[in-house]
Amino acid sequence: MTITNVLAAVDFSAASRAACTAAVAYARRYGALLHIVHVVQDSSAAGVESDQRASFAAFVAAAGGPDGTRGILLRSHRPAEALLDYAAAASVDLIVLGTHGQSGLEDLFMGSVAQHVLRRAHCPVLTLRRPHEGPIIPQPNGPTPARLV
Repeated sequence: MTITNVLAAVDFSAASRAACTAAVAYARRYGALLHIVHVVQDSSAAGVESDQRASFAAFVAAAGGPDGTRGILLRSHRPAEALLDYAAAASVDLIVLGTHGQSGLEDLFMGSVAQHVLRRAHCPVLTLRRPHEGPIIPQPNGPTPARLV
């Protein structure tokens, strides 16, 4: 499998921070371009969106991504669709995102955005549930991890 573009979907939660850490490691391991993507709700008030932009800029700067890392803010009321559309347009080879499991019985073990992305993505998706479980970090010159879904 060739990986040239890695997408880290972030929402500033602990799970998405772990996902971003793993995405940075994958991008470095494969020499891939890293796309750190945050979806701003369409209905966000101007002040809230401004705060999110500032938080996102700080998040991207602190992520420690490889040279050329792109910080992408998308505006949508459908975050999963926005992520999938961006992934397809940017020829993303791997999507990495955290899961929450906060939105209801159907989504007990995985958040609805993560579930939607996992079911509809055109490429492999790596999900991380909790940061204390530790992200799957590829080792230099080591075998490719097999927990890609």
